[in-house]
Amino acid sequence: MSSTSVFSINDCFRYFKTTVSNIPLPEKFTYPFNYIPHKLCKIAVAELQYFLVHESNLTHDFGIDHWVEGTNVGKMFGVLVVQKQNGDIGYLAAFSGKLIDGNAIKGFVPPIFDSLEEGGFYKLGEDEIIEINKQVVEIENSLQYKNACLNLEAKIKEFEVMLVDEKNQIKESKRLRDEKRRWALANLTGLEYDTYIETVKNESIKQHYDFKHISKIKKQEIEELKNEVLNFDSTINSLKEKRKNLSNILQQKTV
Repeated sequence: MSSTSVFSINDCFRYFKTTVSNIPLPEKFTYPFNYIPHKLCKIAVAELQYFLVHESNLTHDFGIDHWVEGTNVGKMFGVLVVQKQNGDIGYLAAFSGKLIDGNAIKGFVPPIFDSLEEGGFYKLGEDEIIEINKQVVEIENSLQYKNACLNLEAKIKEFEVMLVDEKNQIKESKRLRDEKRRWALANLTGLEYDTYIETVKNESIKQHYDFKHISKIKKQEIEELKNEVLNFDSTINSLKEKRKNLSNILQQKTV
């Protein structure tokens, strides 16, 4: 990993403008996530805020006491009180992310590496992630994918309606066959009765067979449409997994 520190320590080191010689230095480095800030740190923060508002030419709404049109509100800064080898006390200041489309601004500690450097690993990886995002959006918004999803949804609803209709039809057919059996029992005898009852029975068998056959065809149609959608989803998921892995690799390289 190549460093992009275009500034020397003297470019980043800030002397206190406030008199701090009477303030004792802390005995040890404090835990940064759960502690009471040292007085020197509070002074450094106040001086940095004053610099941002009154002395810098950075066009950004820092969320302190004014509004700059067209910029996001706020920016995270950090200060670190330090002592030079010659005993001078001062502090370093840094910011997160980009500021005015850059991340290396004189007076602030530069990043370990330049994520904006053309041809750098981060920029190349970021470009690849952007390309993957583009491919995902193109597939998700493609007419083929949308039609496949709509066709599957329509076919499933069609099958559900068919099941309801067939259930009602089977119930009505059973009622009619029961009436036929009662009529045959009251009006027919012998071979004539047996032949009639066999015909009624065959009607029931044929109805169930026809329903089973058409159900199989509809299920096959649904399965084919599902596979078509799944092919799109598989490609999308593969791209998202590739994007996730690439993002993790980039994060690991920047740690």
